[in-house]
Amino acid sequence: MVKLRLKQCGRKQRAT
Repeated sequence: MVKLRLKQCGRKQRAT
């Protein structure tokens, strides 16, 4: 589950 969140929410977290 953590790997799926990094791929879908990974772009929003890196935009910070």
